[in-house]
Amino acid sequence: MIRLLMMAICMLACMVAHADYRILFLNTPSIVIGGKVLKVDDTFAGDAIIKWTSPKQAMRVLNTATGEQRVFVADDFSKANANSLQAYLSRTKRLSTDSAGAPAIASLATYLNNRFYLLDRLDIATGVPTDARHYFFITYNFNGEEITKAVPNVDGTFTLTLSTFYFTGRKASDEVVVKVYYYDKDADRVTPVCENMRIVPLPTRLK
Repeated sequence: MIRLLMMAICMLACMVAHADYRILFLNTPSIVIGGKVLKVDDTFAGDAIIKWTSPKQAMRVLNTATGEQRVFVADDFSKANANSLQAYLSRTKRLSTDSAGAPAIASLATYLNNRFYLLDRLDIATGVPTDARHYFFITYNFNGEEITKAVPNVDGTFTLTLSTFYFTGRKASDEVVVKVYYYDKDADRVTPVCENMRIVPLPTRLK
């Protein structure tokens, strides 16, 4: 069992090392990776050295081989003592993404009861069919009041944006605890999915 686990970790490290990543969103005009100044739509290798300039500098990237998306933040790299995606992912042992590989609804809570960074948007692929009569919605607390929000649901993916966490023109707290529900309109049934999804909004532009 241990041998199989070690083999899996080695295979994962190799995949990360040889993967190319495309920058989908940056909260700074550019970022230095692999000794080059990169911008949105540029690509880089997983083992390229990243030169962060601020603890809150962040980028959303796409793994061009798998289609997986994820947000990375400078402060997390500093805490992990990592200077590349390869090093960071190897040390955190977590390849959770924004858009792929999420489990079906029975085990979705395990995936969602975690901390997620919200840069420009957060797409959660659930593995559960959604349409006009079957969809996810969320609730969160704002100044002691429980807010219920409808969110976009497309082909089994629900999306959170920064505007999701604005109420009467004011932004919710820096870290928002979200409850996620699944509604089956045909059966008139609401299924609680998770109660502790932590959303951390990030600045889309750093001063």
